[in-house]
Amino acid sequence: MLYYDTLLVMPPVSTFDESFFREVVFDTEEGILSLDEDGTVVFASQPIEQLLGYDPDELVGESVGRLFSPDHERPLETVRREAEREPTEVGDATTDITLVHADGHAVSVALTAESTEYDETQFFTLRIRTQGGNKSRQTSDGESRSAKGRLPQKVFEYSNEAIFVFDTDNDEIIECNPRACERLGYSREELLSVSPSDIYATEEAFVGFIKEVFEHGTSWTDELSCRAADGETFPIEASATLLYVDGKPHVLVFGRDISEQRKQQRELERYRTIVEAVGEGVFAADDKFRFTVANEGTAKLTGYTKDELIGSSLTRFLAGEDDRVDRSEYEELQTSERRTVVDAESAESARKELLKSERDVMKVEAPICTKDDEIVPVEVRFSELPTESDDDFRGMTGVLIDVSERKEHERRLRALSEASRKLTQAMDRDAIARDTLDAVERILGFDVGCVRMFDSESNTLETVAVTDAAQKLLDSRSAFDLEISLAGRAYRSGETVVNQPAAGEGVTGDEASLHLPLGKHGTLSMFTESADEFTETDIQFIEVLAATVTTHLDRTERERMLQKSEKEYRNQRDQLNTLNRINELIQELIGELVEAGMRETIEERVCQQLAASSLYKYAWIAAVEVTGKNATIKTGAGVEKDHLDAGTVKQAIETGEISVVRQYLVEGKDKDEREDEDKLEVTAAIPLQYGNRVYGVLVVNSVREDALSEQAQAGLEVLGDTIGFTINAIQNKELLLSDEIVELEFAVSDTESIPVYFSKHLECRCRLEGTTPTEDGNYLCYLRIEDKSVADALEAAERMESIADARLVKEYDEECLLEVIKTESAPGEMIDVGASIRSASANCGEGTVVLEVPQTVDIREVVEAFQHLYPNSELVAKREVDRSVRTAAEFRDTVGGQLTDKQQMAAKSAYYAGYFDWPRGSTAEDVAESMGISSATFHQHLRKAEQKLMASFFRDTRHTE
Repeated sequence: MLYYDTLLVMPPVSTFDESFFREVVFDTEEGILSLDEDGTVVFASQPIEQLLGYDPDELVGESVGRLFSPDHERPLETVRREAEREPTEVGDATTDITLVHADGHAVSVALTAESTEYDETQFFTLRIRTQGGNKSRQTSDGESRSAKGRLPQKVFEYSNEAIFVFDTDNDEIIECNPRACERLGYSREELLSVSPSDIYATEEAFVGFIKEVFEHGTSWTDELSCRAADGETFPIEASATLLYVDGKPHVLVFGRDISEQRKQQRELERYRTIVEAVGEGVFAADDKFRFTVANEGTAKLTGYTKDELIGSSLTRFLAGEDDRVDRSEYEELQTSERRTVVDAESAESARKELLKSERDVMKVEAPICTKDDEIVPVEVRFSELPTESDDDFRGMTGVLIDVSERKEHERRLRALSEASRKLTQAMDRDAIARDTLDAVERILGFDVGCVRMFDSESNTLETVAVTDAAQKLLDSRSAFDLEISLAGRAYRSGETVVNQPAAGEGVTGDEASLHLPLGKHGTLSMFTESADEFTETDIQFIEVLAATVTTHLDRTERERMLQKSEKEYRNQRDQLNTLNRINELIQELIGELVEAGMRETIEERVCQQLAASSLYKYAWIAAVEVTGKNATIKTGAGVEKDHLDAGTVKQAIETGEISVVRQYLVEGKDKDEREDEDKLEVTAAIPLQYGNRVYGVLVVNSVREDALSEQAQAGLEVLGDTIGFTINAIQNKELLLSDEIVELEFAVSDTESIPVYFSKHLECRCRLEGTTPTEDGNYLCYLRIEDKSVADALEAAERMESIADARLVKEYDEECLLEVIKTESAPGEMIDVGASIRSASANCGEGTVVLEVPQTVDIREVVEAFQHLYPNSELVAKREVDRSVRTAAEFRDTVGGQLTDKQQMAAKSAYYAGYFDWPRGSTAEDVAESMGISSATFHQHLRKAEQKLMASFFRDTRHTE
């Protein structure tokens, strides 16, 4: 009772005496409880007895837990949580809850909790009313009840809600609390002189609200708006009770500003719209994997409606036990970097691994069964829902991505590799023809096909193998000749012929056919009953298969010719062994391409395997720009990177065909005089292409002519086509040249950003001039700091844990240039998601970072990656920017392609360190020490970079390669 007594002795803030607040203002149908910070009741209003059956005086001094069920854990925490809860939408401030009546039965009420502080002590005010609303209760002044022990005036004064008492007969405000004055911007005297109808922006809504109070005794609404003294209007949630003062009707109104709730509701709707607009399936699930949220993408992927999904378990869709699913295919993918989920047990295992690991996101693959009983392979990326540090797992949120097309690519690549190995074992052309048709059915699912071989004696194409479905078609339609004329066109031209007639023009009305030459041996034809069946991917796969078949037909042809004579047999046997070794090497490489996950991995493995064999001396791969003008060596094995035959590579790029150069190492002799064939050196450039796009050139060198014979070249062409196709399939996000980019501008306040850190600690402006990686994995960062001393800047650098070292590059009149060595840097993280930092600056702890992103990159992924690095950052602008490709950008690209990584590092470090300034900001020894290399090595790299730069600028090609 100490709190109650203290309030009684404080001077009132209104013209009404204490009895007004005790007997009238709070003698309403709405029960009010006041609790101290320990949960003890310090005040109870009279309606509590009507609502819950407890005498208000008896409740004072009791624990609030008396009003809750014995099974309810920690009632005070429930009150505290309700008082601290931020409503997410309008009307959400009130919570439906069950309390216990004095006679023991449960009572459902609507509860609102507020936290207030008085005399450095926290109190909680609870407003309680029945969920169905209150009956009208009108009492005259003679009927007013005693208010002994009721809510004191200070509770009215310190309430966080605006409280008014209206005299509706005279359109006057007869009482208001400080919160009402504060929110409306009036002094107490000013507000009491304003009419109630003047402070409500919508008179019609206000009149209807007051009318309902007089009709029912109480009313509640969230559709009123108030007008402040400065003209601002804002929405409120209002509850009102009819009461009588001296026998006259008055209206007691409690008003809560719900501007923030409305804003949060709009933001919530915005995010809901974004989630629904995402093409992939976005979902949230509880700790039992039951859907709690599912967007339209999830519904579309599974075939179920969103209502059907909510409450159902994600694991029910897993189809690992379905006979149509090859579990071994998923088990082969089970690695530390790539997990699979096929049933509830493996799903639980993946979740536990996420909880135990330090990962933010778990990525798994799983087969699911849709409502239409269709098996769909998906990739699931999920994260744990945010919880307090001591809370248990509450659920997860994630994305479902249909990976059917990717799975089909992988299946076809495996089938192509298997077909290549099987063809290696075929000993004659008939066996090759049968294996070819079998591969067509397994890889693409086309069951109508045939193989024809050219008969030189009759000068015709003769059918040597047909599929069962093609034979049935021939038997049923004698006039159908499997389009021999189109097959003949493909054979004569040496090019693929695609026939997709319009409806009604085909034999059955709408067949499509595909005819591919098999070198000089014959043709491969296939048919489908749909003109749209042959996609570009289908054609590319079949062309790769046809090239492989041609290679093996060449092999069998050579084997037949080897039987003519003993001498010829011995000579050709060596060639056959070589070719078989080449074929085996190529098949092994093709098999590895299926497992490769990155373009760099593909290129390194190919070069290493070829150079490691006894067939080839060295191998390297050069990347080709989109324009096809320049080639840059990316990787190699067995040779220095500057060993480049520009003519050979250029021809392969221009023609898209293999280019071979033979060179004898002995000078001054005619060919007839050269007896030592080991001195012959053969170099071949094989284009790595997919369709019309040349991604690069594979260059191999050998001192054995048979290693680059025509047959061997055919095998290498197959390898080149397969590499090109694989690069296209698994690195389709690669962007070699972009005319347009997207600029993303972020506001950053995280001190992990070094411009933000320095500007905040030094209270100045700071700009990041540039960064470059060092040999040991650190980053050199160059910072321009304004209006601060060098000593202060270096002292701030010493305090930042991620800075390993710092030094002054140059001091100017009003700024200084600082070089710091940072153990981690955002540019490296951004490169991983396809973005680069264009600029970064900060002023007194508030920074701006601008990223450049190609249009093909997933913008959301870039934003999430950036905000993961800087949690307090916010995307404030997104702009599409045209980037010139023929001015400065082209020059930089050209020079960048000519410089080695070390030359670029040396030049960039020297530039930002002020090495080229006069007088110099850093010596060569300073820059070399920062890079962790010797001064002589630094000079060597820098001199070569300068030479290539000047040569490019003055168009001198002598030093550009």
